[in-house]
Amino acid sequence: HLLNGSLQSVVADTLNQLPALKAKVANAVTEERAKGFTMIKSVLDRIREEQ
Repeated sequence: HLLNGSLQSVVADTLNQLPALKAKVANAVTEERAKGFTMIKSVLDRIREEQ
């Protein structure tokens, strides 16, 4: 990879994809956070029902 410049091409391609990857990760994090909040709310609701 180092001798023929293909590594440079791979790095450039990866860097060009960073904005799309960041957006994809941000969306995934938002979705997981929402799922987490839903689970926490469910647990808290159950605790309140038992009191």
